[in-house]
Amino acid sequence: MCRRYQATCSCFDGFLGSDCSGKLSVPPKDFLLPSNGLCDISSRGCLKTNILGFFDVENVTAKFEYFQVKNNVIHTTNHVKIESTTYYNYNKITAEIPKPPESLRRRRAASVNSVVYGWNISLSYDG
Repeated sequence: MCRRYQATCSCFDGFLGSDCSGKLSVPPKDFLLPSNGLCDISSRGCLKTNILGFFDVENVTAKFEYFQVKNNVIHTTNHVKIESTTYYNYNKITAEIPKPPESLRRRRAASVNSVVYGWNISLSYDG
């Protein structure tokens, strides 16, 4: 329901967006990460990432699920972090990347078959 005389909109519970046509339960989709989500810690700290897409509201939550790749096999873990994001505008937010769990942290090795780790990221409006 929009109150045009006040230049603001108040959506019914469960709806969002400038015209209230978005559903709070439907997460942002079709978002992009710079460099296809790859970050090389030998060239920068990889402490945060921009996320580009279309965001109906300022309150976006990021869920990070930790994984490792060893010998071309992806190993998922049960290590999950929920983080709030920083909203810049309707098509850009930033999320801080959690540190990997100590027990699973990559060890430096000269081997060609080294372990690569990362986070799968999913977004939500309702947490």
